[in-house]
Amino acid sequence: MLSWSKFKYSLSQAKKNVIRNGLMSVASLVTIIACLCILGLFTVVTLNVNAFTAQSKDQCEIQLFMLQDTTDERMAEIGDEILKNQNVKAISIYTRKELYEYAMNDVFEGRQDLIGDYNEEDNPFSDSYKIVLHDIEKTSQTVEELSAISGVDHIENLQDIANIVIMISDAVQKLSIVIMLVLLLISVVIM
Repeated sequence: MLSWSKFKYSLSQAKKNVIRNGLMSVASLVTIIACLCILGLFTVVTLNVNAFTAQSKDQCEIQLFMLQDTTDERMAEIGDEILKNQNVKAISIYTRKELYEYAMNDVFEGRQDLIGDYNEEDNPFSDSYKIVLHDIEKTSQTVEELSAISGVDHIENLQDIANIVIMISDAVQKLSIVIMLVLLLISVVIM
């Protein structure tokens, strides 16, 4: 059992050692503080990368464009067929007119001459569905299945960009874990 006199003696010895080895004490303290700050920084970076990746996965979308001569009835049927796919979370339709107006008012704002001699009658756009998916990793399979639907012209798939985001996220997570473990080990050894 530790008595009061032994505690006082230990405290006085600790005080003497800190004063005697002041430079080493300060160096140890600064090193531990630096390690903890860097550890905190990498923790914040890792959490932000994880949140960004999760958000990117939740926003996985593809755009399905229909043939120019698709009727309104066939568009509705295609919408129903799209919704039957198990990886489809939600769909929203964009008509030729909406796409034309978006291009003229937002994309080519102030530079309508870049779109050429097109007007609403000879609109170059086709009706399309924006499709939100459940699982980003099944995008290629889903695109294949949806491409088989009659009346589909093509599908715009940004899977490559999503794969790059996921790959960078995985690399940052692994690097952060390694750096955190090294810093933790350095802090423990110094203590």
